[in-house]
Amino acid sequence: MDFIKNWILTPREKLSLDSCLFITGSSGIGKSYAINKLCNELDFFIININSFNCYSSKQLTDLLFKSFVSSLIQQLTLNTQKKIIIIDEFETLLSFDSTMNIHLFNFLNTSHKHIPIICILSNNIKLGEIKKKCIFYELPPLNNNEIFQILSKYDSSITITEASKIAYENNFNIKDCIKIINNTFYNNNDDFLNISELYSNNFYRDNFKKIIYKDQ
Repeated sequence: MDFIKNWILTPREKLSLDSCLFITGSSGIGKSYAINKLCNELDFFIININSFNCYSSKQLTDLLFKSFVSSLIQQLTLNTQKKIIIIDEFETLLSFDSTMNIHLFNFLNTSHKHIPIICILSNNIKLGEIKKKCIFYELPPLNNNEIFQILSKYDSSITITEASKIAYENNFNIKDCIKIINNTFYNNNDDFLNISELYSNNFYRDNFKKIIYKDQ
């Protein structure tokens, strides 16, 4: 992770192809978890772009432009953290619109000031010209101790031996490990799609933030 950390912290003035880092690796090994954890440790304000809020090249360009111009969340909370953009599930976005890579490439050649952009995707994805110009880094699977730390959040009684056994049996796919621990395929993102949450009598900051992330 030192390479990624140093890349994020390297000062750059203008947005360029060097402003975008592609993180690759086998599906489910914890790429998103590791990158988000690192960005939080570095105290960056994370702007997430994924299949939850983006399904066309036009949306991608719009979300990137808004991220560089302003952040509603930061304005509302008077947040002054430096920004970082994480484009997750990039292969899924490409399945929605095969020109996503071209539009991202074109955006990186605009005149904005530098904000680091990290794209997370699985291995062996065809990306065209952008693959020749941007930096790619393959993330190794999480080790046993890292997987234990994650799984213990879902089951506090699990031992490191049990966590290691589950990880080995599932080829260190952290998503599958979590599914086994939870015994469910439920994803609670859908809980926060209802805009009526903004007008309820009970205020939940995390719900509010997720709604704003969904559609500023």
